[in-house]
Order: sequence, then structure tokens, then C-alpha cells
Amino acid sequence: MMSDFRNLPAQGAIPYTGPWVDGDSRGGSFCMSRALLWGWLLPVMREVVIAMTPVPETPYAVYNGTPPDMPYATQDKWHIGDSSAGDDDYKWVPNGQATWKATTPRKVTSKKATDTHDANDYEVVSESSDQIEATVSFDAGSEAINLRGSSTFQFRIDHTRSSGHPTYFWVEVYTKWSLQINMASIEEGGIIFQMPNEHAIDVTHKFDGNLKMGTFPQTLAENISDTLKSSMSTALEGVEEKLIHALANANRLCLPAAGTFFMKDPIFNQQGDLLVSLTYDGAEPPAPPRKGKYRLRPKVLET
Repeated sequence: MMSDFRNLPAQGAIPYTGPWVDGDSRGGSFCMSRALLWGWLLPVMREVVIAMTPVPETPYAVYNGTPPDMPYATQDKWHIGDSSAGDDDYKWVPNGQATWKATTPRKVTSKKATDTHDANDYEVVSESSDQIEATVSFDAGSEAINLRGSSTFQFRIDHTRSSGHPTYFWVEVYTKWSLQINMASIEEGGIIFQMPNEHAIDVTHKFDGNLKMGTFPQTLAENISDTLKSSMSTALEGVEEKLIHALANANRLCLPAAGTFFMKDPIFNQQGDLLVSLTYDGAEPPAPPRKGKYRLRPKVLET
């Protein structure tokens, strides 16, 4: 029944014998191997991590000449979502029995602006995203999938002069985000994925420097931190919407034996296999093929 009457690799080792059970009171469990389930889920989760990564762009830096004590204009430039990610980036690798981890190399951009009257007077503005990593995990005995990510974004200005000491300013913004996906069953035979309305984004920052600027260092640091948090919140909302559609491409993860067993309570075991409780619904097995090994329906055994 499960193999659609096709011959097994070990010919005749497990012949078709009709329904698996002979009474309404008997139940069992369906197990989907972690290799099948996570082989499909992990690439979907990777797209979420890519979409939540802060990516530095080339910052703005120009020499204006005025005012004399602040002759440079600078500005941070970045976006959320690594659209240039390659196949070798953000790869999931096992990190224990119930967790996979993904990382990607540091991303750095910079721009230099020089005094048009003094080549030894210049500012270098740099941005970087570092410590980019994410984990996806399951809880044995539950239906929950947990996806978490974190990164560090730095914006830095260094002013070098032909005379006098160099000055600088930097701010580092630390971000953490997480979301949860829960499995639920359709009694007639399928798994759907649901996402609670709650997600978490935690953003903190620190800064330092002695560079004279047109705004207070604390204000600039807070503005960058707040903007990054707002952008990541917007990105996470969009990611959740895309994730729901991606997981719903099979809007049900259809399982074998649908229509013969009622299914409920999907959970993970300690190895990450999917377990679903089965209860026989009393339906008759499908008719045998007209051609092939089993031309007549074998007699149903009474036990």
C-alpha cells in the first residue's frame, strides 16, 4: 500500500497483505527520516539568515573644506539582506545532535577623502559586518523549530593630519534576532507549519572617539543603532511572510497513508526525525493492480 504496489528492492521480502491493522483501536507512529525532512528545511532556513544579514555599502566621504575645523562630510551606508551571497556562504554544518550552525566571512567596505591642499590630511570611513552566524535547532519531544541569528556592525571614521594627533570615532552595533516555527498536523494526513506572531530583535551598541563632528557622538551612535534595529525589524517581518509561503509551497507536507490513518501530534525525536501519531480510520485498502505481481487482492488476515 505504501509503495503503490511497486516491487521492493528485496523481491517479495515484504508482500502486500492489505491494511496494516485490523481494528479501530490500534495505532502507531509514522517516522520521517531527518535526512528527508531537514534536507528540505535547511535550505529554506538559510534564505532567512541571508535576508537578515547587515551588509555594508561604500560609505560616503568627501572633502568640502569648510568649516575649517570640520572640513569633511561623511555618512554610513548599508542595507539588510545579502543579495550577493554565493553557494558557499551561510552553509549549515552540524553543531551537536539537535543544532546546525551557519557562518560567513567578515564583510568590509571603506572610502578615503583627502584634503585637496594637503595630501597628508585625510579621513578614512569604514564599515564592517562581523561575527555573522545563525543556528537552527529542534527540541526533542516538541513540535518547535528555533531559528536564531546574530551579527556585529561597525561604523568608523579615522582622521589623519599632517600635524597633530589623529582623531577617530567608532560605533559597534550588536544585533540578535530569533523566530520560532511550530508544526501542526492535519488529521487526514499532512503537516503544516505555523509561526507565532511574536519574534525577537535585541540591539545594543557602544561607541568611542575624540573626533570633532557636527553632531554629538552619542547621538550619532544612537541614530545608527536605532536605524539598524528598525530596518532589521522590517526585514524580519518580510522574512516571516516569505518563510510562510516557502513552507507552504507544499502547503501541507503530505505524508504516506493519508486517508487510511488519522494523524496528529507531530514531534521530533532526539535524532531530529519527524514522528506523527497514527490511528487507523477503518478505510479499505486500495485495489491491487490489474497487471503485475499481485493480480488478485490477497485475503485479509483476521488476527
